Amino acid sequence: MKSFLSLFLLDTIVADFVLRYNDAQGILRPPYIPLSVGGDKRPAKFLLDLESADSFVFGKACRKPMSCSINEHKYVYSPRTEKSGPFGVVMNGGTFTGDLHEDSLKIGNLNIALSLGVINNGSRDANVNWDGVLGLRPDGGDGSSTVSKIMRNLSAKQIIIQEGVHPVQRKDKQMPTRSMGAVTFGIYQDNQTCGIFNRVNTADNINWNIIANVKIGNQLLRLQRIAFLPGRSTEIPHPFLGKYFKEGGDESDQDYPSISFGIGSVSYTITKEDYASYNAGVREQFDL
Repeated sequence: MKSFLSLFLLDTIVADFVLRYNDAQGILRPPYIPLSVGGDKRPAKFLLDLESADSFVFGKACRKPMSCSINEHKYVYSPRTEKSGPFGVVMNGGTFTGDLHEDSLKIGNLNIALSLGVINNGSRDANVNWDGVLGLRPDGGDGSSTVSKIMRNLSAKQIIIQEGVHPVQRKDKQMPTRSMGAVTFGIYQDNQTCGIFNRVNTADNINWNIIANVKIGNQLLRLQRIAFLPGRSTEIPHPFLGKYFKEGGDESDQDYPSISFGIGSVSYTITKEDYASYNAGVREQFDL
């Protein structure tokens, strides 16, 4: 199953490129794209975050396991500029603090100036296996955000996030090969396969959230706010998770619901064949 998220803004020209990433493999292995920080040419693994405008990287104090997280951080960054203020963020169940530096990120062939958090304190029980975060939340139109700065340098004012194929293991079938996801900055070359994209307004112009009617089985939830977690597992409200997606054995897969999102006159549907495989021998569901 493939899905697409397209982020649109307005302005000038310069660069168009594609960065590829491996799909998530469980909640502790999120996808990342390769970027470089400041004048450092080493590639760093950056998580895409559409819900935050903050971008940050781990500093030298975080190299060893149990310093800023349970993980060893093989890539750490030494700032080349003076600190401009304090920085703090809560993520992955941990609190991370450090300093802000006026620096830059090299994203594809773009150098983007930004305020970059450099983490030097964290939570020892947090699991963080990436080097930094690229915050792509919009700014409401004032042009100050990282995503606005990127858009100004693209010939087509869009970023298209394409999930890789994340297949479900079928009983007595060979596991298909996962494909990589892709983040296209600017012109998208594969319109013949994907057709024309539908454009949808965001809910409030300050988040990449949309409003949709969500249908799970026969139950319709009107005007729900939908957020996006590129490459990661779908998050479903607990009442519906417990009602439709049981833990443990199931008698059959007959009642696994289809899930659809209605936006305007268009409906996007995910069937049980898309997200689940049922093994009657052990009465067990395997899902994405």
